[in-house]
Amino acid sequence: MPLKILESDLQQQVKPVYLVTGPEPFQLEMALQRILRCAAPEAMSDLNSDIFRVGRDDISDLVRIANSLPMLAKSRVIVLHDIHKLKKNEADRILGYLESPAPFTTLIMLGEKVDKRGKMVKLIKQHGLMINFDKLYESRMRPWVTAIARDQKLELDGEAIDFLVRHVGADLAAVSKELEKAALHAGCARVRIENLSAVLSTVKEQPIFQLMDAMARKDSAESLFVLKQMIDQGESPIGILAFVAKQLRLMILAREIMKQKVNEGEAAIALGASPYQAKIIMEQARRFTSESLRNGLLSLSRTDLELKDGRSNDRAILEKLTLALCRR
Repeated sequence: MPLKILESDLQQQVKPVYLVTGPEPFQLEMALQRILRCAAPEAMSDLNSDIFRVGRDDISDLVRIANSLPMLAKSRVIVLHDIHKLKKNEADRILGYLESPAPFTTLIMLGEKVDKRGKMVKLIKQHGLMINFDKLYESRMRPWVTAIARDQKLELDGEAIDFLVRHVGADLAAVSKELEKAALHAGCARVRIENLSAVLSTVKEQPIFQLMDAMARKDSAESLFVLKQMIDQGESPIGILAFVAKQLRLMILAREIMKQKVNEGEAAIALGASPYQAKIIMEQARRFTSESLRNGLLSLSRTDLELKDGRSNDRAILEKLTLALCRR
C-alpha cells in the first residue's frame, strides 16, 4: 500500500521534495498530513509554511521562497496543489528548482497525475519520493478504512470495516465522517457494527438511487419492483416524481461536466453532491443520451399533469413513466 511506503520512508528521513498523485482528494490529504507531521514541526508557522495552488498563485514566488532561509527555524514547508495543471513555463521553473532543491525546504506537490516518463519524476526520484495512488475500489478499501480509524484513534474489527464499506462504498471522506459519528455514538474508541448501523446516513441503499440505477440499466422489472417498494413505504407519487426529476437534471448536468474533463472532486462540487453521490450520478448519466434525458423531463411534465388531474390510478401513471424511461 503506497501510504505504508510513505510512512516507512518518513520514519527514516524527511526528504526535500515529495510528489503525491492520485484521483481521490482524500488520499492526497492523508498523505499530506503524514508528511507535515514529520517535516520539521517547528516549520509549521505562518513564517515558514506556504501553500500554493497552480492556476491561482505565481510559481516564481514559490521558487523564491523555497530558496529563502527559514525565519527563526531550521526548516520551512511549501505545499503545491494541482500539479497536473502546470503550464510549460511553470513546469520549467519547478524543474529548475528540482535540479538542486534547498536542503532546508520540504516541497510537497500534490495532483491527479504527472507524466511518469518526464524529467520531473526523474528529478523527484533522485532527490525525494514519489507516491502514486490508484483509483479506489471497494475491494481495496480495508487498509484505507484501517488507516482512517487509526488517525482517529479508533478500533474496529473486520466485520465493522466490511459493514461500513458496503454502506458507503469507496468514498474515503464518507468513511471518515461516518466513523466520527459512530465514535460519538459508541462513547469510546472501540466502534462496533451496531454503532455504525445507528448513525449511517448513506445514499447507497436509498430507494431513489436504486430506482435510477435500475432505469439506467434498462431493467424494467427491477425498476417496477423498487417503485412498488417506495409507494408501499409511504412515498408520495408527487414526491417520487420530484426525486426522479431532480436526478434527471443532475444527469444532464453530469453529461455537460464530462465534456469538461474535470476530476471527481470538481465534479462533486459542480453537482452539489458528495464524491460518492457524484460518482453514482456520473455513472448513471453515461447510460443515457442527453436527448433521452431531456425527453425524460418532458415525460415527467406530462406525468405531473396526469397525477394532479386525479382521474387515474397514481401507481399506474408512475409505472407507465418508469417503463417509458427504461425504454428510452
